[in-house]
Amino acid sequence: MSPEPTPKKSRDPFSKKQRKDITISIRVTAEEDKILSLLSEQLDMNKSEIIRRGIGNFVLFTHSFKKVIIANDYLKVLFEHASREALEEMAKTAFEYSIGDSEIDKHFINPDKDSRTTQFIYHLKSLSTRVYSPEGQNWFDEVDYKVQQEGVIFYGSHQLGKNFSIFIRNVLIRYANHFGFQIHKEILQKESLMIRFKEESRN
Repeated sequence: MSPEPTPKKSRDPFSKKQRKDITISIRVTAEEDKILSLLSEQLDMNKSEIIRRGIGNFVLFTHSFKKVIIANDYLKVLFEHASREALEEMAKTAFEYSIGDSEIDKHFINPDKDSRTTQFIYHLKSLSTRVYSPEGQNWFDEVDYKVQQEGVIFYGSHQLGKNFSIFIRNVLIRYANHFGFQIHKEILQKESLMIRFKEESRN
């Protein structure tokens, strides 16, 4: 009886044996350097290694799975020390990337035929099920939306702090404005958020 073949070990793209390193210089802002210093201290890892792993993860996951997964421990520290201006800029970038780069959406909604309400609800569903959920980026422990007579509600619980709630609110308000909605009520807390949207009245 022939021996069973030894299973091959999975290739680790970040191991030193597999890497052929190239030196690249980058420029960061004073605020980004401050955040890197905090991460370096908390993770017991030098700044170069944090940046290298971040870029490596971005390239690997974007190329392979078309999404970027960032560990929540990293994400929490980044949001905790982000300014309001930084949160707004990140929200702008996240919205512009997602609204203009989703081939999947084109199979479910038709901007020329579907109403703006239908499109807005579809995007909330997509964000809550495919992007923010544990099955997606895993930013929320629980996240969902509801369509009610009083409007459309987006809500969820997480462990990423108040600034994360503000960031998500900033992203969603861009979706709302894009499809003719506005925030009617919001509750932003350290570990949860609830936002009710209403369609803008048309005169």
